[in-house]
Amino acid sequence: MVKRHPSKSRGVFLCFYVAYGPSNERNFKNGLDLLKTIRIIQYMTNTAEIFVTNFEDIRERSINLWHHIPHEYLHWKSKGQSFSCIELVRHVLEQEYLLFKSIKTQGRVNRSLSPWNGKKYGTVADELNFAAVYRSEFIQMVSRLENVDFQSVYVGKPKDNLSKKSLALHLNQMAYHESIHTGELIQNLTTLGLKWSLFK
Repeated sequence: MVKRHPSKSRGVFLCFYVAYGPSNERNFKNGLDLLKTIRIIQYMTNTAEIFVTNFEDIRERSINLWHHIPHEYLHWKSKGQSFSCIELVRHVLEQEYLLFKSIKTQGRVNRSLSPWNGKKYGTVADELNFAAVYRSEFIQMVSRLENVDFQSVYVGKPKDNLSKKSLALHLNQMAYHESIHTGELIQNLTTLGLKWSLFK
């Protein structure tokens, strides 16, 4: 349970801007609607809590959506799209793992070592169960970060300034990636005549 610290609300908002900066504020709100963002931030005491809550909220919405994919449409894909419904689910889960590992390897990721390589597609529950241990490891890592880490730690090749980005931006892009594919899946379900809203 996150404790409320009304007297620290100003410092909490400062953490928000330290982590993201004004230019990235809009992307952060893609994962949470504005009012909910403000309500959550008022209870936060550090930047890590904000990130963890954002990741968990996005994943909760994703899972609710994934579980509403009819079984007979798991392998359906819209014409011209790269991923079927279940492939989108796995792509989100696997990409989170790879991007998480890239934090430890300065942006270098060996995709051939992905735990998903050669694994047959299952149900949504199968995919979530398989990814659970990696998801838990990722969330634990984020929760242990100090406020200073979000701007002092960089992800990318050490000698390539163009590829380097702050840890805050890297994590924000991870959350944004999942949100993008959630929107893609909603579009697929709409094409199939299935109505869905993330804000039910």
